[in-house]
Amino acid sequence: MNGWALIRKAASFLSNMGIRATCRKVGQRIRTDKLLSQVRIKPYTAEDIAAQRKAQLDGAATMHIVADVRGVSRQTVQALVDSVQAQTYTDWTLCLVGGDPSGLPTDERICAAEEAEAHGKFMALLAAGVVLEPSALYEAVYAMTTLGAELVYSDGTDAQGKAMYKPDYAPDTLRSMNYIGDMMAMRTALLERAGGIGQDGLYGLTLRLTEQANDIQHIQRLLYTCNEAKTSSAEEDIAALRAHLRRVGLAGRAQPGRVPGTYRQQYEIREQGMVSILIPNKDHTEDLMKCITSLREKTTYPNWEVIIIENNSTETETFACYEQLQQDERIRVVTWKDGFNYAAINNYGETFARGEYLLLLNNDVEIITPEWIEEMLMYAQRPDVGAVGAMLYFPDDTVQHGGVIVGLGGVADHAHKGFQRGDAGYMNRLAVVQNYSAVTAACLLMRRNVFKEIGGFDMAYQVAFNDVDLCMRMGEAGYRIVWTPYAELYHYESKSRGLDETRERYFRYAGEVERFQKRWMHRLVQGDPCYNRNLTQMRTDFSMSGAEG
Repeated sequence: MNGWALIRKAASFLSNMGIRATCRKVGQRIRTDKLLSQVRIKPYTAEDIAAQRKAQLDGAATMHIVADVRGVSRQTVQALVDSVQAQTYTDWTLCLVGGDPSGLPTDERICAAEEAEAHGKFMALLAAGVVLEPSALYEAVYAMTTLGAELVYSDGTDAQGKAMYKPDYAPDTLRSMNYIGDMMAMRTALLERAGGIGQDGLYGLTLRLTEQANDIQHIQRLLYTCNEAKTSSAEEDIAALRAHLRRVGLAGRAQPGRVPGTYRQQYEIREQGMVSILIPNKDHTEDLMKCITSLREKTTYPNWEVIIIENNSTETETFACYEQLQQDERIRVVTWKDGFNYAAINNYGETFARGEYLLLLNNDVEIITPEWIEEMLMYAQRPDVGAVGAMLYFPDDTVQHGGVIVGLGGVADHAHKGFQRGDAGYMNRLAVVQNYSAVTAACLLMRRNVFKEIGGFDMAYQVAFNDVDLCMRMGEAGYRIVWTPYAELYHYESKSRGLDETRERYFRYAGEVERFQKRWMHRLVQGDPCYNRNLTQMRTDFSMSGAEG
């Protein structure tokens, strides 16, 4: 059940109990329709197009377009030329690299060349088969002159006619696949700092540009179409990725990913620091034993401890289970005597940890991947990373957690929830390591010093959104959040569990929603940078926005 469904259920429940005044108050606090209307990107109007044609942009200059047309059909080349001539921004030149000069329009701004050359103040690089929408150059020049961008990219449409709504710049996502590619505009000074166009292909150039750029801006509009599917050499891309990793000081191997056109890094783990695994527990010994047994039998990482945080268990067999488990010197049980508060319980558990790393873990998970800790630790060890999350499945092998999208339902929800295991997801995003704004604390690894730096969990979030808030505060402190599909676990949380229908718990949930929305309203209005404002805010399936009603 997503956040919006829970909100409606809560409002309905309170109303049915006769608490109508309070229900109206809660409803006012957590309404999301106005918020969603602010998030969506509105389409161009005729007035917008006319204004672009008349606009005088301070600092504007000729946009020099370099288009790779090698192996592209004459029909697509003509479509490209027509699309450039139809641009609302008219100060441009077009160089067709590898094109046949015969039959070109008699437009002195268009030429053919064997190799691309960088010149002028602004450049746009187009991959083979790309055709522009009328506002493409205007948006790029506006971003560079008015907004200060050095590198600009946009959403687009692939050769099959499917919209590609991309996230903002995210380095781990880019290292997994060239989602930026196809059409980029840049300041020529940036290109020069990055070493010029070079011979390492579009992916190699994209990586070099992002290494050097101080301001990368993503235009969340469909500004181009790939009329012909053109793929680069996997060998060339992997070589470019390896060179990138060397330049940025990341020791590890790059190799093909699970899906063609995607890549996987296996970073060297510098030191095998102790990982303190925090598991809150109240009774449910069968779940706990399944979790611990899978951890002990499957985990390949050698240096770990488990701290079970006992919270008001009542069953005799629970304490017998604790006695049995603590025969393993790596496992300890500590007791939290107050009522259930997930944030406070984990803050308490951290005080007993001996490890350099904290791994938050639910008691109802089961390990699938033996190297699950290594797969997360290779990212958590990086000084720029705050938290790392894993791929979690329901028992029926559908996705429970593929990262967290902030803003879904007005608060947050899990990406790709309900997709089948093995599905690559939207734009292959279920198959690659990437950056998200948050990940679930059902399985979350972080450096202990980062947890302490940001003050741990906010204990006002007793049950909901404490993990999202934690990750958001890490983001504000300058840390990246990483999600990996290569650490896989089962999560036995019920798909239809919902909330216990008590007035107290509904009020608490509504209060936590209100607290989250108040604290993070600026982010909710801006939209999640790891998502896209053109995609739905009401479902977890990356479908198009506009069907919410």
